[in-house]
Amino acid sequence: MTTPSGAPHGHRHAASRLREILIGYQITQVLYVAARLNLADHLRKPMTATDLARATGADPDTLRFLLRILVGYGVFERGGDLYATNALGQLLESDRSDSLLPTVIATGKERYSSWGSLLRTVLTGRPAFVQDNGVELHDFYAAHPAAATPFNGAMAALTNSMVDNLIDAYDFALHTRVVEVGGGLGVFMAELLHRYPTLHGVILDLPHVIAEAAQELPPRILDERLTLISGDARQNVPENADLYLIKMVLCDFSDDEALKILRSVRKAIPDDGTLVIFDKIRTEIHDDEISRRTVMSALNLLVMTGGRERSENEYRHLLTRAGFKVVDVMGTEALDGEIHRVVAKPGEAVPLSSGE
Repeated sequence: MTTPSGAPHGHRHAASRLREILIGYQITQVLYVAARLNLADHLRKPMTATDLARATGADPDTLRFLLRILVGYGVFERGGDLYATNALGQLLESDRSDSLLPTVIATGKERYSSWGSLLRTVLTGRPAFVQDNGVELHDFYAAHPAAATPFNGAMAALTNSMVDNLIDAYDFALHTRVVEVGGGLGVFMAELLHRYPTLHGVILDLPHVIAEAAQELPPRILDERLTLISGDARQNVPENADLYLIKMVLCDFSDDEALKILRSVRKAIPDDGTLVIFDKIRTEIHDDEISRRTVMSALNLLVMTGGRERSENEYRHLLTRAGFKVVDVMGTEALDGEIHRVVAKPGEAVPLSSGE
């Protein structure tokens, strides 16, 4: 096949761009290995490749290639024989509150493996992770705590990056007791209780997550104002709260499973209670950066959990089926505007259809 006449430069540019996209899998693994070896921690002080290999147990020659790639992508810097971290590489340091180290590790392991089976998900509509591993993602993490730790850390880092925007998007002073469904390691709840000293909180999450949260949260908060409860929100949700919060959780589940969570909340919430949801809402705009990120995130959910990111109308329909009425939907500043806030109140319970 020949290059179109009169456009050889354009063809070469397009081919180069496609090749750059194609090697994205290699870059993911380069970052993953850098994270697993804790290179950013070591390179707080400049080191030679030989000394770094000795400190990490890596093969010196292969590590040099890895470092050259990381320098080429601006993650680290090189001066003579010495390598050092920079502003980008510092995001891989292990002790930063905004560290992306757990995110990179979680991405380079379970996500990376499952995306190798993307074709299967596209053909069947079923999550590749479940087909490859025989269990759902949350069950896998429950059985493999070592794998769960970076995933939980990644979720905590994501929350930490947007916690101020989320709290600013709603007047929590209206309430006295809040239950966060799927509250993870408690990053959001800890900041919320700090800002609102009279508020009391409850975090509901799976047992392995609650066990880790108990180690991460300040003891004073746990003793005085925060209760951690192990459980499955699809079965039961704690009662006696005037506010129920679901943040970046429903997107992990299919409509049927998300409906179970919402119906559990509906059973627990008082008639004058409030449900607040923070999540991505899919739009029909296809050519802006936010839309592209949202769609990629949506595809990742299909690969990993079978979950989905919903449009506003889909959220309204789902909440109506669960017995809620939507009061307000608005965008937030979180994740450059990707996250929306949905406020709902208890409404008429919709009778279960056959099979539900």
